[in-house]
Amino acid sequence: MNACDKFWAEALRRLSRRDYSTEEILSKVPLDCRAFVLERINSYFPNLNERVFQSELRRTVNHGKGPLYLKNRLRERKLSINEDYEVDSEVWAESLEKAMEKARRKYSDREKVFQFLLRQGFTYEMVSQFMKEVDM
Repeated sequence: MNACDKFWAEALRRLSRRDYSTEEILSKVPLDCRAFVLERINSYFPNLNERVFQSELRRTVNHGKGPLYLKNRLRERKLSINEDYEVDSEVWAESLEKAMEKARRKYSDREKVFQFLLRQGFTYEMVSQFMKEVDM
């Protein structure tokens, strides 16, 4: 067992617990073994970054967060944001509904609800459009 095999085994151990992006795994590997580990990751887990994106998207929507929040989470997870991950507008509408329910429980003032939704990672345009439709 060479030194790079040890780091590959460590990467597998980490991936058995939760999904890590390729960059998250490679950041824990020494420079001389990164090519070896990257080759193995790509052959055994060809859609690893897509899985990470999908799990972060599910998490974001389930918690009533917006696209800006997702963008920051992907940056934290060292996932390339410039990759073409398409998210349907209906998904964001569902997430906005969840956030609105939460906001209505907390606040009765329209302005406070608006600010709350902005803090949850929704864009100004999304929130203003939604608030017009809902007419709170």
